[in-house]
Amino acid sequence: MSKFRNSHKQARVPITGRNHSSPNPGGFRGMFRLNDLAYTKLVVHALKYPHKTVNGLLLGQHSSSDGFVDIVDAVPLQHHWTNLSPMMEVGLGMTANYAHSRQLHIVGFYEAPERVGDTTLSRVAECVIGKIKETNFPTPVALVLDGSKLGEEGSTALVPYTCVANNFRRADDKLKLNKTIPTRALHLVRQSNILNDFWDFDNYLEDNRAPFLTNGAVGTALIARQ
Repeated sequence: MSKFRNSHKQARVPITGRNHSSPNPGGFRGMFRLNDLAYTKLVVHALKYPHKTVNGLLLGQHSSSDGFVDIVDAVPLQHHWTNLSPMMEVGLGMTANYAHSRQLHIVGFYEAPERVGDTTLSRVAECVIGKIKETNFPTPVALVLDGSKLGEEGSTALVPYTCVANNFRRADDKLKLNKTIPTRALHLVRQSNILNDFWDFDNYLEDNRAPFLTNGAVGTALIARQ
């Protein structure tokens, strides 16, 4: 998956856990804004497992000022059992409870396919997005990381999808992020050992000390480089 990434080493899935009300304020413009923490976690997850498909959840909330949904964090789920629905259900439930504790919602799903240049939304992603729409957030987004464009100047390497009337559509104009974020994320990977201090839910299943919900080392590293 991309030159940079390679330089580093069908189930319907229910979401369980606490579910606070799903907001749908009238001012929502169908737009999503991704911050540096969420983007960096997504990229670090993909680069830690360059030869595998990885996926995770996006956490956020509606902005009261401009109607955007602000995606402020990401929780990495899987790199190994990406189609194992019982395990994914547990991870989704834990993430739902974590989001609730922070007064956030699960607002989307991300995946980075193992095949370079593949930007197709997987069946697993469609199922998870459908469940998020039913139980957590009525207007979720799915992000696919295009490994062939990771590190390409001027590219976020992300392909967004939204679900309209049960049909998934590319929505490139619906995602906004600061143009400096991708470069900063890649610099963090190059200039630190963050890959060795990053954990997903699969890691947690092997060692329950793995802090996959928070991955606090990423936020600490970003702050240190401001």
